[in-house]
Amino acid sequence: PGRPPGLARAAPALALIALLLLAVTGLGERWHGPEIPFRLRQLRVIPSAPPGVGQGALQAGDRLLSIDGRTPRRDAEAVALLVAAARQALPLRLVVARGSQRLEQTLIVRPPDAGRRFAHTLRTLAAVMIFLIGYWVQARRRDPLARLFFVLTLLIGSLFALDPRLAPGPAAIFLEWKGDVLALFLPAVWLHFIILFPGGGRDRANAHGLVEVAPFDPQSVEMFYLMASRGADALRLLGH
Repeated sequence: PGRPPGLARAAPALALIALLLLAVTGLGERWHGPEIPFRLRQLRVIPSAPPGVGQGALQAGDRLLSIDGRTPRRDAEAVALLVAAARQALPLRLVVARGSQRLEQTLIVRPPDAGRRFAHTLRTLAAVMIFLIGYWVQARRRDPLARLFFVLTLLIGSLFALDPRLAPGPAAIFLEWKGDVLALFLPAVWLHFIILFPGGGRDRANAHGLVEVAPFDPQSVEMFYLMASRGADALRLLGH
């Protein structure tokens, strides 16, 4: 028992479509929405622009306590509150904790300029190209290595893609955790791909359940013998 064959064949295409829609939606939202000049990690400010550019008196490491009198509990909720308040084109009243101090700050958020929109577009195009390359490779080869490469491109492309900033809710929480999950799985998938890459998937069963043995090539054996002998000569020279 397992997944139906039709669903297994359609899974890569469905994953590709979902991530493409997410990336394009995120780009459109960043183009027309306000530009928040920092990111949040556990409600702590991480500047995403050069120091002093658009972030007012906020400093790296400041912890958001309230936004216009509302207390966020998660990063996604804080970003949604910032975006919603900024759409009204009014200054944001923030309360932050800086060390042992409790400070009130005012933040003016503006739409992204042409440079930021261009950067957002480049990031999205890079993500889309990575997604499409991975799908193209797995569609042509359909072996374990190609499928692993496809998963790897989905993880890398998702790091480039811009997620839409949603209103507080389950979807916003899912997108918040998505980045953490991707960062967690990426090293493991990358290591697995490196381990499988030398074999190229040839040491695994084909579509008929048979393991195809590569033909013997005397010239390849001779090449490795010459490489080994040259390496031994180099080591002797280094020893002297």
